[in-house]
Amino acid sequence: MKVDFGKIAGQERAKAFLSAALSGGDIASAYLFEGPEGVGKATLALEFAKALNCEDPEVRPCNRCRTCRMISGFSHLDLIVLLPGDPEEWMEEIGKDGRIRPPSYDPTREISINQIRELKKELSKAPYEARYRVVLILNAENLSLEAQNAFLKTLEEPPPRTTFLLISSQPEKVLPT
Repeated sequence: MKVDFGKIAGQERAKAFLSAALSGGDIASAYLFEGPEGVGKATLALEFAKALNCEDPEVRPCNRCRTCRMISGFSHLDLIVLLPGDPEEWMEEIGKDGRIRPPSYDPTREISINQIRELKKELSKAPYEARYRVVLILNAENLSLEAQNAFLKTLEEPPPRTTFLLISSQPEKVLPT
């Protein structure tokens, strides 16, 4: 199987690392995508989520199969996205016009402990149809302290076939595991 993150500009080290993990079948339970705002961390994480679950046996992500299209549109049941604030405010906007961050996104808000509780409930179920359930946490540094503490055990002992993709421009604010 060939891994193709070709449409992602730069980030050669990160792409090589993720490609090796996919090719070798050695998928970690969590990845931290870190770097300055606007360098494509979330875009690469989303491409990795597609590659993890792509149906094409030869090239991943193919961006043509049902799974790749659904993940691109943020409509796949096995893709869970956490952003600071109320999900109902931004869920309908996410992914429109190719944007990962919706227009109403406010980076000063926190990811609350209630969001983590809801995530834990969802993770108690097996993935619906994909090989991996992917949890994409944008601005992971915005997890409230309560939320970080509640999330730590889940991150350290993840459910089977679950991969967490944490995106942060301030990784020093994310609790170490």
